[in-house]
Amino acid sequence: MTEQGVKAEDDDLKLVVSIRSGIATVGVQRPDTDPHFESFARMKLAEILPEVMGVFDRATAKWSEQPRNPAHEGAAQSASASRPAPQTSDEDERPEQKQATLF
Repeated sequence: MTEQGVKAEDDDLKLVVSIRSGIATVGVQRPDTDPHFESFARMKLAEILPEVMGVFDRATAKWSEQPRNPAHEGAAQSASASRPAPQTSDEDERPEQKQATLF
């Protein structure tokens, strides 16, 4: 611990508190971890601040088990890549026009 009683690893921490329409969201993240968010209904700033350490403690416990969520293993091709492009007919094509020179 440092002189202020803060562990050195607490120096690299992002903390976000957002309150909209009476719903408070607290998010925390450290380097090399996925963010951890929790929401609280009908809370004002003075009420949410005591909850921040609990959010941090739960995030730390989660990160010790699994710092990052598993990577998504999607399909090799997207659905749009497997569809052929629509065919255009000759009548849809416009003759090439020359652009006027302005200067």
